[in-house]
Amino acid sequence: MPDRHTVPESLPRMRVAIRYLVLAWLCLAAALAYGQRFLLGLCATLVQADLALSDQAMGWVMGAFFITYAAFQIPGGWLASRWGSRAALAACVAGCSLSTTMTGAAFGAASLFLLRSVIGIGQAGIFPASTATIARWFPRTERAMASGLLTGFMSAGGAAALACGGWLLKHEYVGWRSAFVLVGVPGIAWAVGFYAWFRNRPEEHKSVRAAELATIQAGSDEPGSRDVVTEPTPWLALATSIPMWLIAMQQFFRAAGYALFASWFPKYLQEMYGSSIEAAGFLTSIAVVAVAIGSPVGGAFSDWLLARTGSRQLSRKGTAIVTMFLCAGLFLAAGLASGAQTAIVLITAANFFGAVAGPVAYAITIDMGGRHVPTVFSIMNMAGNIGAAAFPVVVGILVQWSERWDWIPLFMAGIYVTGAVFWLALDTRGTVFENSEASAVD
Repeated sequence: MPDRHTVPESLPRMRVAIRYLVLAWLCLAAALAYGQRFLLGLCATLVQADLALSDQAMGWVMGAFFITYAAFQIPGGWLASRWGSRAALAACVAGCSLSTTMTGAAFGAASLFLLRSVIGIGQAGIFPASTATIARWFPRTERAMASGLLTGFMSAGGAAALACGGWLLKHEYVGWRSAFVLVGVPGIAWAVGFYAWFRNRPEEHKSVRAAELATIQAGSDEPGSRDVVTEPTPWLALATSIPMWLIAMQQFFRAAGYALFASWFPKYLQEMYGSSIEAAGFLTSIAVVAVAIGSPVGGAFSDWLLARTGSRQLSRKGTAIVTMFLCAGLFLAAGLASGAQTAIVLITAANFFGAVAGPVAYAITIDMGGRHVPTVFSIMNMAGNIGAAAFPVVVGILVQWSERWDWIPLFMAGIYVTGAVFWLALDTRGTVFENSEASAVD
């Protein structure tokens, strides 16, 4: 009986490797998730007026997503390890999409807080499962590229929701409630289609050819990391690992900075520069598009550098440090700029360089996660989303106290400088377990 991965020469050769179709599914899920995440920031003014919410109350509603998203990262990583990416991704995308659709029926701060919390729970498993999928389906020198495209589509989804939402919301017949329904329903369809087509491992997918399977397996530095893990997670080793803490803390500050664009930035533009809601949506989408471009550029550059030098220190750590300092400098310049146009151009450029570090952080969890990639990623992402949860709450309190918005770019510069310092301290050689006090290592 012929091997199922062997295709007779008489048949036409497939032009697209199956792993890139897998990546396309993951990227679409990321875009849908970030569209759901960003929409509330654009609608904030309308929601506040309709439901009579103060800035401080709205800050808590915006933070609700990030609170549960952070809290459920480790359970989400565990779910991806135990169920496999196929079931975990389908369940998580369906759950958060249903809650997004139901947001259109919110009637006050409590219901909004609850629904945003449920969306956070649903989305918590998406990216640990996606990272585990990249670890299983991609060789070492393609992981940052895949992570870069994944993170790029996150921002592309957010940008699309902002730009399209801003245009739709100017029409009287499309209110903020309808906008949430329009953004939520496609995710439910995605979950059904993905579960029907995807398989956890490339060797389980009937369309994967022998040559592609050999490329994936030969290019992996950690073959065991592609397996669904059934052994106990070494929690003590993770809790006492200095590299794990440094990876988590750089993400805390980097994600906190990015949370500006999923929360207060549209209102910042309205309050600081008098932008209309349509203009604020468009300008925020432009800043987020810079992330959508910077992420795949950063991933491709980091993989290119890794392939040529073989050095994680240079390709991962070096890329992140340089670009995060550049990001901080551009935010500082934006805070000192005299005109709105100059400030927005500088903030957009800052977002580009900040985005380059995103796929590098994803890739380092795969490089250093050993057989526990979903868990290592989920710990990093949990720390990031604690920062992201704190950001809108802190900004809401400070804005209400100061009654000013002009300090925000300077605050952002400080956030990115601090994140770069944690990268400076990280030794990217080996795994996160090898430098722990309790090395129950792989």
